[in-house]
Amino acid sequence: MKICAGFRAKATDPMVIRATRRPPLKTRFRLPGLSRWTLTVGSLLLFCILSCPAAASAEWVRHYGREWRDEAKAIAVDSAGSVYVTGTSANYAEENFTSLDYATVKYDTKGKRLWVRRYDGPKHYIDQAAAIAVDRDGNVYVTGTSMGLRSGYDYATIKYDTNGKPQWVRRYDGPAGMNDTATALAVDSSGNVYVTGKSENYTYLDYATVKYDADGNQRWVARFNGPKSSDDEASAIAVDRNGNVYVTGASMGLHSGYDYATVKYDPKGNRKWVRRYNGPGNKDDKPAAIAVDRSGNVHVTGGAVWPDNYGGLNYATIKYDTNGNRKWVRRYNGPWNETDRAVAIAVDSVGNVYVTGEAGTNNLIFFDYVTIKYDPDGNRQWMRRLVGPDGWSDSPSGMTVDSAGNVCVTGRVEGDLGYLKFGTVKYDTNGIRQWVRFYAEISGAAAAVAVDAGGNVYVTGQSYSRDKHQDYATIKYDANGD
Repeated sequence: MKICAGFRAKATDPMVIRATRRPPLKTRFRLPGLSRWTLTVGSLLLFCILSCPAAASAEWVRHYGREWRDEAKAIAVDSAGSVYVTGTSANYAEENFTSLDYATVKYDTKGKRLWVRRYDGPKHYIDQAAAIAVDRDGNVYVTGTSMGLRSGYDYATIKYDTNGKPQWVRRYDGPAGMNDTATALAVDSSGNVYVTGKSENYTYLDYATVKYDADGNQRWVARFNGPKSSDDEASAIAVDRNGNVYVTGASMGLHSGYDYATVKYDPKGNRKWVRRYNGPGNKDDKPAAIAVDRSGNVHVTGGAVWPDNYGGLNYATIKYDTNGNRKWVRRYNGPWNETDRAVAIAVDSVGNVYVTGEAGTNNLIFFDYVTIKYDPDGNRQWMRRLVGPDGWSDSPSGMTVDSAGNVCVTGRVEGDLGYLKFGTVKYDTNGIRQWVRFYAEISGAAAAVAVDAGGNVYVTGQSYSRDKHQDYATIKYDANGD
């Protein structure tokens, strides 16, 4: 089908040479001989043209939303090519119109909506989904943060079967009975579910990681309180083929601000090791993502401070072996020595490592996508920069790698009028750009990307429609971007 969206960009040389960007501040001008009315009409026509600049291809686009705020956060695909999206949706059934629910949607491979399931917690107030996963039987797991009756915010984790029937709901309220915020979820091959996030311990925050079995029985809870007994905030989780669990996040050091802190637990929840990383700048270093390869090697990325970068962040990517021995650390500092912050990481079947994030430009307030591939020994294989069509600020939000080593990155790109578009790019394993696709009805920002066994690419995020509603927008592209 044809969709009204951003333009189709053909494959080009993957290395981009940037001209100086236009300044962010624009000067008013008036063309001589044209009336104010003429200029107003012309501006409206220009707005309409830029809102739908060209026809781009996609297999399908689907929207989900009610009347106000619906924001997709995460996506997963099962072995049959069915697509699952979760996020936060306004609930107008409640008298309090600020009420938000989880809303989880399943589509089949053709884009037919099969079911929608909403979760409204016991307080009937704020419930915000953060992560989703699907197991090999098509069961769906969603976690996020939900207001309890007298416990502040709790973790709330739900299992649905493939037909959308709820199997169980489990809530976690930390020992302080205060706010607990789930950020990430993983599922192992036996259907065990692992949730992590941050949990208040009366005065500060700890990592809190919970394991449930396939029937929803809580098997263990593991908390991590760093050396300063201050704030420790888990951001990502992964599980290996043996059921070992890896959690990373930002942990306050004794004299170093926040550090990366990565923890390994065995299948019974016993802590095997903790590894901290304090960047050379001895300031706040915060990881964003974690991935584990088939050999149990652990890879973490995020942003760390170097002293030669004026206190700004650079990508810092670390590999540990399964015993916690650090194998290498790799830095990426862009050519303009500005802030560079990694947001996602993936590993392929042979142990190559892929990192993406937002990298500073020669204009202090602008960013581009920068994606890097390292071999298993940490040698950089390639680096690719994506500049959006209008040359403004572009920030990725997610990345995935398929079985052939093709890399798909999605996020948001900014247009000339300040409107945002989904921006999705695919590179082959050698870093050659295969295609770029942009999408927005009025404005939109992609949040997550997934790929199925056939190489089809699925993107979800929030989209402002022409009736001024903010909806989920989910897109399917085939392997060729059509």
